Amino acid sequence: MFYITEQDKFEHHIKKNDLKEVTIRLNHPDVNVARSDNHALGLAAQYGHIDILKLLLKDKRVDPSGDNNWAIRFASENGKYESVKLLLKDKRVDPSACSNDAISYALKRKHLVIVDLLWSDKRVKRTLKKDYPKIYEQLIPMDIIDKLNNFNKIKKFNNEYKR
Repeated sequence: MFYITEQDKFEHHIKKNDLKEVTIRLNHPDVNVARSDNHALGLAAQYGHIDILKLLLKDKRVDPSGDNNWAIRFASENGKYESVKLLLKDKRVDPSACSNDAISYALKRKHLVIVDLLWSDKRVKRTLKKDYPKIYEQLIPMDIIDKLNNFNKIKKFNNEYKR
């Protein structure tokens, strides 16, 4: 006999992006929001369900760094920019965890906006420089491009301001 638990229903509704049902089940006595190293949060991040991710991040039982920062690693791999951006705002999240899997996965999948976002984190740069100098050297031009873009924005602003 197969029995569907409240926990199963909770995680099913996360996958389906059903905020109403997730909210209802969040405080159910048979639901452990932090079960299996915060698997629920990882699902929301991996699928890019931002409203559910925000809801879960507000819950004090949740630790977004659970399972070696699984949430940010798999959000990066799946190209979920908003999830990665939101997770980076949480001080408990370490985007350089597991040998910089987050940026490595994003690079392999060619999620360049996520690579750029992760590259802006000092922890990622520091550990890549130390542990993976070849990847670090390949990403250095991104800093140069960023500086040029900022220079061009300032130049454009100054030109418009003079008018």
